[in-house]
Amino acid sequence: MAIPVGYTMGASGFFYYLDGSGPYCVDTAGVPHLVGGNVDALLWGNIGGDIENQLDLVAFVGGFQAGGPSDVQINSFDGNGRVSTYTVDGLLWTVTYLVAGPAIGNPDTVTSGTLVRQFQYDAQGRFLGVTGPAYSGGALRLSSAEMLATAPAVPGMRVVLSDFYPGQEFSWSGTYWRAVNGILAIARPSRRQLLYGMNATGAPSYVRTGTAIAVNKTGHTLTAAMNGCDVYLNPTSGAMAAGFYRNFQYVDANNFNATDPGAGGNTSGTLGAVTSEVTFVTTPGILGGISGTSYRLTGTMLQSVINNANNKRFRCRVGGTEIYNPVNTSTVGVKGLIDFMSAGAVNAQVTWPTTSNSGVGQTTGQCPTYAIDLAVDQSVTITGQLSVDTDWMIHEGTSLNFEH
Repeated sequence: MAIPVGYTMGASGFFYYLDGSGPYCVDTAGVPHLVGGNVDALLWGNIGGDIENQLDLVAFVGGFQAGGPSDVQINSFDGNGRVSTYTVDGLLWTVTYLVAGPAIGNPDTVTSGTLVRQFQYDAQGRFLGVTGPAYSGGALRLSSAEMLATAPAVPGMRVVLSDFYPGQEFSWSGTYWRAVNGILAIARPSRRQLLYGMNATGAPSYVRTGTAIAVNKTGHTLTAAMNGCDVYLNPTSGAMAAGFYRNFQYVDANNFNATDPGAGGNTSGTLGAVTSEVTFVTTPGILGGISGTSYRLTGTMLQSVINNANNKRFRCRVGGTEIYNPVNTSTVGVKGLIDFMSAGAVNAQVTWPTTSNSGVGQTTGQCPTYAIDLAVDQSVTITGQLSVDTDWMIHEGTSLNFEH
């Protein structure tokens, strides 16, 4: 039997692990001793805070059972995320690690009858969890690079990401890391975003006082129904940068207001036309290496546009490649559907015809295919573009999910 880690308590040691036969005590020489009783969970650095009533722990003194279930409080961790000090029933204990954790792919295994428990570690020797016939658990906070560099020997190990998808929990499937619920929320509706062409007629200008922005544009055609939107402004002079500004408020046919979400400051200048592609949403994207060969990116986008024959285009891009780009003309409100799925490989996909907003009865073309490599990180963005600078369009919101 291999014991991956030991602890010392004064002149003796102890060790807890999940095993129906009972706990082992490890002496200062690293020798395990079966002492009877039962333990329900492993004490380790991925457990934080007051864990009373969560762990059924037994304290040992001199290799003998000293008490029943205890009130355990974790006090501190070392640089590897392992417990440094903790309190059991009011007594402070300091942990000394006698044996380093094994390398990935070689987990320590404890067998008792038909029960097998494996202690799993990441590439730095930090604990990922314990597996068994009916249990796998433990979650260590790792960066996406650390997670992808870790390939546990058995399925079920869990980690929580510190970046890319902060706070998202992943489990090891046996071949790749998978979001615990199998679905990643790539984008969720947030703020309505107004893109207005701001043509030169009427000499558009702005004045920013602190964070308050006043825009003058004779005959702007915008309405009070757009109040609350973020509005895109493209200053051509003054100290204000191009971008979305908060809380559009209609004043009259020639004026509207907005708010600078940043530090603000006093400045003024002219505003230029906007007919280039503008990004509405920049998502975390798709983390390379998590897709496997069976995956799907789905989404719904709500759009409002001025009703005329001019082109108003919304786009969804994966890694810069357009997978959705219908042109809206004589319509007012649009519900766009995005469906991008695996064609059996990490770098092969098929999608609903990109120029269609309809989900039923598309007859203008076959489903297009792509060769976007999801083995590497890929951005996912939502953009919009006007073809005529007297028009406007509103990105009402987008919901995107990545299933894998």
